[in-house]
Amino acid sequence: MKKLIYLLLIFALSSCLVKDNPSPEELRLKGYTLKFDAADKLNIFTNEYVYDDNNLLTDFIEYDTIFYHDSKTFDPSQAITHYEYDNKGFLIKRTRTTLSIVSNIESEIEYTYLNDRLLLEKTGNRLAEYQYDTEGRLKAVISQSLTNGIKTVTEYLDDVPKSWTKTANGFEEINGNTKTIYNSSLLPTLAETTENGMITYRKTNEYVNVEHPFKLIPEFKGFPKIRQIWYRNGIDQFTRTFKLSNSTLKLSDERTMNEKLEKNGLLSRTDGNENVNLLTSGPISRTVTYAYYYERK
Repeated sequence: MKKLIYLLLIFALSSCLVKDNPSPEELRLKGYTLKFDAADKLNIFTNEYVYDDNNLLTDFIEYDTIFYHDSKTFDPSQAITHYEYDNKGFLIKRTRTTLSIVSNIESEIEYTYLNDRLLLEKTGNRLAEYQYDTEGRLKAVISQSLTNGIKTVTEYLDDVPKSWTKTANGFEEINGNTKTIYNSSLLPTLAETTENGMITYRKTNEYVNVEHPFKLIPEFKGFPKIRQIWYRNGIDQFTRTFKLSNSTLKLSDERTMNEKLEKNGLLSRTDGNENVNLLTSGPISRTVTYAYYYERK
């Protein structure tokens, strides 16, 4: 039964799978699925990208279906993000609608441009202003609450926050009592939180050197690099999380993934296993599968 459910959910994506072997430059990402299979339930996320004749992303459709093995029941939900553009191809509005058995929720983000570059981004009661230097490089982002007027300013240099410290292999960020180490691709490899001189949390990440499929989603015209979908997206290989338990840092979550490539070098799928909540009375062991689908532009 669960195999049938999985096949039905990904049928629309797999039917558009490219059969020959075109180069990555000829393709764009059509969608991907994420499957968690545990003893009690099967959780499938099916995601589809829809484009217009001008290769602009118009919709991102997300399906989340939970199948409970014992009761043989479903718990479905759906979210649709719709993208609207002006006559020059600049994104001006992003509307996300979430549909479920319980409720329907809608949210909007609006965009304004100056000199063909993103200037303002309004999300609910928050407004972000993007500032650039004389050569058009991102200089700062000023985020302001429209409720209380409080502002936060993040300065950038080469699309990296200026508050980060450059290291031999990447960057280091200090945020309060949390330290995060990034590699040269700006992917976090280590995060540690310290309290009273003791490390209370640690997360380590290792990545495989494969280009992320998100790179094949068309860029948003006028957006700085930090606002593109593919910014800082890597392919996880090993992830470990440690938490303080009885004065000792112990493993709480772990995931191991293995990648499979198409003949043209694009990522086809990643398969693996994860164990989570190991320090609780209800640890979970489950398989994890990502599958990616492409189509011609």
